[in-house]
Amino acid sequence: MAQSPSTNIYEILRSLGIVKHKKRQEFICDIVEGLIESRSVHFSQIAAKIKGKAKVASIERRIQDFFQKVSFDYLQLGVFFMGFVPHQRVVVSIDRTEWDFGGTQINILCAVVSIGKMAIPIYFEMLDNNSGNSHTNDRIALLKSIIAIIGTDRIALLVMDREFVGNKWWAWLQKQGINFCVRVPASHKITLIDGSTATAEELLQDKKSYYAPVHQATSSFYQRCLFANG
Repeated sequence: MAQSPSTNIYEILRSLGIVKHKKRQEFICDIVEGLIESRSVHFSQIAAKIKGKAKVASIERRIQDFFQKVSFDYLQLGVFFMGFVPHQRVVVSIDRTEWDFGGTQINILCAVVSIGKMAIPIYFEMLDNNSGNSHTNDRIALLKSIIAIIGTDRIALLVMDREFVGNKWWAWLQKQGINFCVRVPASHKITLIDGSTATAEELLQDKKSYYAPVHQATSSFYQRCLFANG
């Protein structure tokens, strides 16, 4: 006899240990079913689709308590999400997003896996610098977690915006064997292998990509980067 989707989800949650307690594992299954049926992330709409004798308001409050009090193993949650990705090699995008909660700024460095026009979030790190840019150590920590979830061989390409420039950061990616594309300002100066310099706009002209050396303390090497004007 074929198992129901909720039973399959429950067994996956138990095997991965995303949350530790049986009742909480069962309630995640209820939340997932509510998400699917309601096609919404609003707790009230999810609660309305969860089966049971409790009133919708009570179920909504239980969902709120769940996310306030339950600790997740986010690495294993990333493994769970990757179970829905059919491709062996994937494009990973990283970006920073900011949210205001009252007078508090929430600064998040996150990573997603692209599937066609869709993207699945697989991991994030909270930054403690309010609305400031991420640092090299923040980015490396994020990528180490991504590698722990999917490994380096499965990362076909890392895509990032102009915020993620930096020789030390790029050098670390190259050392891991991770190919990347990065957008830089048109006026960004590039030092070529012969020691000459030019702006990204001058190098690109009618091209969309260019090979440029990334300089380390005592050596330089080539890494393919995407330079987009603007």
